Amino acid sequence: MMKRIVRFLFFVFCVFTAKNPLHAQSIQTNGPLAGIRASAEAPVLVFEHANLIDGISDAPQRDVTVVVAGGKISVVSATRISPPANAKRFDLSGQWLLPGFIDAHIHPVSIGWAKSLLANGMTTGRSMFTVRYVDVELRERHRRGEFDIPDILAAGYPVVPNIGTFPIPYDMAAIFEDNPQLKDLRGDVNIGVAGAQRLVRANLDRHVDVIKVFATNRAGILGFDPRGRALSDEQLVAAVSEARNAGIPVAVHAYGDDGVVAAVRAGVRSIEHGVYLTDATLELMKEKNVFFVPTISAFPLHGHAESNASGADSLAARGQDMAVSVRDAARRAHKMGLRVIAGTDGASIGGEITELVGIGMTPMEAIQAATSRCAEALGISKRTGSIRPGLEADLIVLNGNPLEDINAVRNVALVVNDGRIVEKAWPEWVLNAVLILIAVAAVGALVCFIWVVIRLLRARGIWWALVGFLFGPYAFIWGWLEARRRKHRRLMIVWTVCTTLFLGAVILLYVQYL
Repeated sequence: MMKRIVRFLFFVFCVFTAKNPLHAQSIQTNGPLAGIRASAEAPVLVFEHANLIDGISDAPQRDVTVVVAGGKISVVSATRISPPANAKRFDLSGQWLLPGFIDAHIHPVSIGWAKSLLANGMTTGRSMFTVRYVDVELRERHRRGEFDIPDILAAGYPVVPNIGTFPIPYDMAAIFEDNPQLKDLRGDVNIGVAGAQRLVRANLDRHVDVIKVFATNRAGILGFDPRGRALSDEQLVAAVSEARNAGIPVAVHAYGDDGVVAAVRAGVRSIEHGVYLTDATLELMKEKNVFFVPTISAFPLHGHAESNASGADSLAARGQDMAVSVRDAARRAHKMGLRVIAGTDGASIGGEITELVGIGMTPMEAIQAATSRCAEALGISKRTGSIRPGLEADLIVLNGNPLEDINAVRNVALVVNDGRIVEKAWPEWVLNAVLILIAVAAVGALVCFIWVVIRLLRARGIWWALVGFLFGPYAFIWGWLEARRRKHRRLMIVWTVCTTLFLGAVILLYVQYL
């Protein structure tokens, strides 16, 4: 019996060592799961007796049947129909069927993070930059048929005035590894008009869907006025022109009037944040049909903070000032008739929708701002953003009525992405528990492993100790048998339990997120 257990553990360890799915931070682009998902046919789904919010109409429809086939919406009917024999039927009596949410401002840094967004109802998101073109890779994986990933509109790297010192939250220097032809732009010198054009072209070569530019500074850095200018007027015009020639829209990070006015006049598609905007600037945005993405939920209100504080307290005070100002700007923008849409900048899409209600939108308007109007802003309304025959079957189901209580959008009961049911991702507390289990088990296994290497060194010499160190399965089997021979039963139990828990938790994590 013991030999069988040892052989089984040896087999599992070898498989894990060979695959080692956690050895790289980059996203894997192939493997058996990708092939299976890509080849899987979308089932026929029938949602019956639904309360329908289609993303366009100003009033909901009751007792509606929606049929999904081939990954697309095929029927939306207020009368009962006979579903196909092979259909999977869902009785949505008392529940609400909505288009999948669209988030106009995300930073998809990893596949696990993207999957968590999908689980919360975001079926499409517009990246507002990543490094290493992670957003491009996620988009391509989705296009290849991995329906457990949301559709991503990729931006690649942002266009900033200098690559050496401009403070963005990720490693901007990675652009030189991805684009060696830009190495002469390294440093703290302003890259100029030509440099801005080259950054745009480098992203276009990666087939991005949108270009992100910085018209003003970032907010979370002491010593930087968020209203201060980043790219100059000339750089903005050059970057927008370069993108426009390729048919690609531009979104601009801007907090104050000066940067927003320059960006609007340059021809950008949307303003991101827009915290400190006057009515005159909002009127200009309305005149030029520019979309406004205030990202309200990225500026949480935490009460009063002292404005004369220093350090972290000073940033907290600035954050509260911005939280008040962005809500005021968004409220005035909506009242003036600007096209305000949902974008979170890393917060919750459900939270952003509730914030939009807080600035004066009706619940229906807020839902439309996260569905059809957002799809219009992103140029994808002909394929998603509403529930109409012929569009992609990106749907969500809510248990509560969001028109009576907008907080219902925070609790998504079911997600359909490209016509496939998306399994719920682990709750955050479960993921944290698994990560803690991995850490504890790894420490226990490591302690036992060190004991084995020391025993090998004493019993068989340095070469066998080196073999045991480099080839884990050998050390595991030898050490387990040695512990058994010496009747170190506690050590045997600890090592076996720790190793099994470690491998099991890693495999669970692998299955869930990779």
